Amino acid sequence: MALAAELIGDKWVLLILREAFYGVCRYDDMRLDLDIPRAMLTDRLNRLVSDGLLERHAYQEPGTRTRHAYILTRKGRSLALVMMALTQWGEAHLTGGDAPVAVIDRETSGELRVGLSDEHGRTVPLERAILSKRFAMRGIGALLGGLAFVSVVGPAAAADVTVYPFQGAERLIEALILAEEGDRITLGTGRFELTEGLSLTANGVTIRGSGPDRTVLSFAGQTGSGEGLLVTGDRVVLENFAVEDTKGDGIKSKGADEIIYRNLRVEWTNGPDESNGAYGIYPVESEHVLVDGVTVSGASDAGIYVGQSRNIIVRNSTAMFNVAGIEIENSFNADVYGNTATRNTGGILIFDLPDLPQQGGRDIRVFDNEVFDNDTHNFAPPGNIVGIVPKGMGIMVMANRNVHVFNNRLSGNDTAHVLIAAYPNEYDDENYMFVPRGVFVHDNEFGEGGNAPDGEVGKTISDVSGVPVPDIVWDGVTRIPEWLTWVAPENRLYIDEAEDTTFVNLRMLNQIILPWSSKPLRDKDAHAGSLPEPAPVQLPQDAAS
Repeated sequence: MALAAELIGDKWVLLILREAFYGVCRYDDMRLDLDIPRAMLTDRLNRLVSDGLLERHAYQEPGTRTRHAYILTRKGRSLALVMMALTQWGEAHLTGGDAPVAVIDRETSGELRVGLSDEHGRTVPLERAILSKRFAMRGIGALLGGLAFVSVVGPAAAADVTVYPFQGAERLIEALILAEEGDRITLGTGRFELTEGLSLTANGVTIRGSGPDRTVLSFAGQTGSGEGLLVTGDRVVLENFAVEDTKGDGIKSKGADEIIYRNLRVEWTNGPDESNGAYGIYPVESEHVLVDGVTVSGASDAGIYVGQSRNIIVRNSTAMFNVAGIEIENSFNADVYGNTATRNTGGILIFDLPDLPQQGGRDIRVFDNEVFDNDTHNFAPPGNIVGIVPKGMGIMVMANRNVHVFNNRLSGNDTAHVLIAAYPNEYDDENYMFVPRGVFVHDNEFGEGGNAPDGEVGKTISDVSGVPVPDIVWDGVTRIPEWLTWVAPENRLYIDEAEDTTFVNLRMLNQIILPWSSKPLRDKDAHAGSLPEPAPVQLPQDAAS
């Protein structure tokens, strides 16, 4: 206690620490708030830096001289309980009322108080507490008998850590490496210039910026080829910042359950280029994924991609100038709604592919989206499956089960607004189902489209359908036994659209097998009917937020 009192037992030291906990870190701001003489402030700051409670960081705003900011170290942040206890004591014995600042539980919004607990975590009244030396002394053992020590240390408190661009990349890397469950990492306003990728492994961490146009993580100088930020912890929240110009994927999460991507921007600022990273937002092998209000531009594969996951919501987001705007791949139970997909090669893709650990994608709802003017050339690197997507594709469903496409608004997609197709490549996976099973397209609004079909796929379609390509295109591919007999009702394509909606069944299996050409079928009434709609996806973190 004597050593601690020597370190912080000074009025100005305590007030400076209080300012640091409030987030005030600049010298001039502290002096203004505390009305402290310059010499006194300089002396106390130097002392706190020397004692390891604060770190000094130089910064320079445009047109001004170099100045300094003072940031709490981990040692300094661990004084939070001491500061809370002092405030509590002052409320009880000096001010006669509540202090102007309270400590609040982030989950319940209830006010928190500092108390005593024993080594088992049980609350102990102050009246039962006595001070005891931690080693034997003559006489004191008889006085205390077998009384257990009282501890004021319960579970470690979650930390609030603020990182500013002027502190440099190392400070941000350190904050993520040292993060513990429940920590909140705030990214200050400005541009973080990063040369290597970031990684977060802890559960329950929030990384929050000042907004996607105010807090930017720039990887323009990245030396490796990996992602910008990799998250492997559960219950992580990423919000209010931007990631630019990564060599690999923008933000990737793997095996990260209950993750939230919210109000983010991922962009390759040079525009569409096959050298750009593959994916902007990239959760994979996860349960309970929420992507809400993000914007992605320039991805050479998919702007927003969710793969081999289950229970997914992608909503209120914008994807533009990517190869695929939004892609749900080999996943179960997904709702994709309220999004805008424009100026991509293809707007929204629902794919299931062979030779992946999770396949049999199913129970997908794509609704209330704006899908228009997807007119960017396909710039995917050679060999990527999205390389088959023609410029001008609106919504494409390939080899998925129980997909419902409804209440979307589509226009200006010059290959086709909606395409339902089988997987076109050879494969060796014996368990793979290559044709779509149970697709229901209804109540969509179609504008002009299909006027300039693109590439090999566009030519294959238009050679059979003519131009303009109809609003809804089915390649007509089924399994050979079904082609010879019939398709079970739950595996059929159903359409319920306005009278003026156009449709074509290309009958591609006929074109391939039979020695003569077969006319396409254009009667959408032959596909009248419906399928039971999957239940809306509900996520635990969505209800909590």
